[in-house]
Formats: sequence, C-alpha cells, structure tokens
Amino acid sequence: MPKLKDKKREEFCQQYVVDFNGARSARDAGFGPKGARIQASRLLSESNIQKRIVELMKNRSERTQITQDMVLQELAAVGFSDFGHYGRIKANRNLEFYPFSKIKEERTRAIKSMKQVDNPSGRSISMTLHDKIRPLELLGKHTGMFADTHNVNLTGDIRVITAVPRSKKKK
Repeated sequence: MPKLKDKKREEFCQQYVVDFNGARSARDAGFGPKGARIQASRLLSESNIQKRIVELMKNRSERTQITQDMVLQELAAVGFSDFGHYGRIKANRNLEFYPFSKIKEERTRAIKSMKQVDNPSGRSISMTLHDKIRPLELLGKHTGMFADTHNVNLTGDIRVITAVPRSKKKK
C-alpha cells in the first residue's frame, strides 16, 4: 500500500507505530490538542488507516528482522526463569553458581545483574534476575488468558431472580 494521499493521515500512521499512543499521534500529526483522543479513535476506525499501520509494522519487522516469535521467546526466557537454572544450594548450605558455559544462552538473558566482590573472607557473588510479573502478564494476554470480556451463550428457560430487601414494618 503506498503512502496515504492525506498528509495528516499518513503522519498519524507514521507517529502511531512509534509507541501506539493514538492521542499523541493525532496531536503530532497536526490534528490539534483538543479532542485528540476522539480524533485518534476515529482515525483508527478507518480501514485505510488500519491497513497502512499494518503495512508500516510489517515493514519495520522486516527491516529490523525482529519477529513476534523472537519477542515471545525473550518474554518466556525472563518469565520462566528460575534460580535452579543458574546454581544450587549445596549440602553445607552454601550457594554454588554453575559455570556460564553450562548455562543455556537463553537463560543468561534473564539475568539483570551480577556482581562479584572480593573481600578478606572470600569472594561474594550476587545475581539478580529481571522481574517476571510483566513478561508473564504479556504472555498471558498473548495466549488469551486474561480476557477483558466474556461471552456467555445461554439456551433454554432462563429465569432471573432478584432479591430486594424488604423494609421492616413498623408496629
């Protein structure tokens, strides 16, 4: 699909694929600050805008060579990381890290930081993993676990019973 003929609409699409913020994109494209959210909503409902955004995203994916699978694999590496991938607690209750050569490459990407401190009593190593909550949330959304709406189809006789508290009678 070629660029949109309407320059403001084309600029909206170009801005939208930066951070997927419709109101900001509408303002930056020159639609004005007042009612930017409403204007963005209208623009995003237009089929030619939707098609152009999809095309721009596809072009960016091809250009950067980043696929959805790659993103999901990275989220999974962080979301499903576990200390057992990196070390163990020995019988004497000391912590032992595995050599990096024994850790799978995708596991090392879940490490946020490592620090080694040499002191008179010996060497101390600390390791921090990236937070797991957000990657797990994104993976859950991707798999449809957290539906915002639920469709319920009921057939047959349906009776709705409501209970309304009665006011107490005065004697």
